[in-house]
Amino acid sequence: MNHTFGYVLCCQSPALFLLAIALVTLLGPGLTNAIIAIVVSWWPWYTRLVRGQAISIKERKFVQAAETIGTSKAKIIFSHIVPNCISPVIVQASMDIGGVIMTVASLSFLGLGAQQPQPEWGLMISVGRASFPDKWWCCIFPGIAIFLTVLSFNLLFRLLILLRLLNLLIYVTHICRIQICIPKKAGLHLQRHLSVHRQILIIQILIQLICLIS
Repeated sequence: MNHTFGYVLCCQSPALFLLAIALVTLLGPGLTNAIIAIVVSWWPWYTRLVRGQAISIKERKFVQAAETIGTSKAKIIFSHIVPNCISPVIVQASMDIGGVIMTVASLSFLGLGAQQPQPEWGLMISVGRASFPDKWWCCIFPGIAIFLTVLSFNLLFRLLILLRLLNLLIYVTHICRIQICIPKKAGLHLQRHLSVHRQILIIQILIQLICLIS
């Protein structure tokens, strides 16, 4: 049972799990040190995500328009760039929180996370396996709790992706309606701009579909 539980966690995110183990080994066992190790292991993904979003948003026309009228950089950052970076961070967090729960449970199961008498699901499984199968509920119920919690956050991630997909489909529909209403000769430049924007949205829709299916 020890090998099986560890194998499941390592398959989910081997590099992050091994890094977290190395950090907890250096810091010492404990729930606080486990949380610190997980934060240190996970933060580069969010840094790159926010940086990519910020670079992309910085080149958009509404940011350039704000710079043209003399808006301060601080106001542009906190009024335009940061609010548009929050949505992908929330989606990414909803996708990662299940892995974080599993990592905390694994570290506690291996004796590197929460210590007795702290209540923690991984620690409960580790303590209960000594009396398994006579007292099977000591292992089964914490495992079910971990499973249902991770499943709930994964379903939340799928729901957020689905809502994002519906919004993109609505945007594409509006662009197609605008293109139909604009005369081809009178708005040739606008037609080209809308076509490019529509192609970008279609690419984003395909990416969201891949995330939803995977």
